[in-house]
Amino acid sequence: MMLFATLLMSLSMLRSSFAPLVPLVTASRSLLMGLLLLTLIACANRSHVLLGQQRAPIPVEKVIVYSEPPAQFEKIALLHSSSRNSWHFTNQGKMEQAILGLKEEAASLGANGVLLKDTGEESSGYVATDSGTYSHSDSVGLTIGMPLTHKTATGVAIWVDKGGR
Repeated sequence: MMLFATLLMSLSMLRSSFAPLVPLVTASRSLLMGLLLLTLIACANRSHVLLGQQRAPIPVEKVIVYSEPPAQFEKIALLHSSSRNSWHFTNQGKMEQAILGLKEEAASLGANGVLLKDTGEESSGYVATDSGTYSHSDSVGLTIGMPLTHKTATGVAIWVDKGGR
């Protein structure tokens, strides 16, 4: 019995000796989460490869998305976009963000159209959280998680001469 009381007292003293470190651990965890968020934001979610002559940038609103090629057009660049850095949670919202990324990239290259080639989905990991409690005789825990998926879109930035219609 005396040994048990000594052990409990030692554990109590050990727990209290780590108490000053709790704010430091919490601050470190917050700093780590902030750095992770900045890293994710810094990751590019769209790209291009030039195929032809780049033009002066135009407003995004002037870019038209085509599912079929127009009669005559000039290829400017291959495009890729992802909804990776968006805060959309629905599949529709994610796809709209991926298509908007194509339009923004095309507009920055001076293309007035995007010929949509493919759409898809990519995974970038898994997010989980857990919680638990324990005592000297038992423990209970719960983990909830979900995969991180993003919509992708690829296309060709094109210039369509609308004066020739």
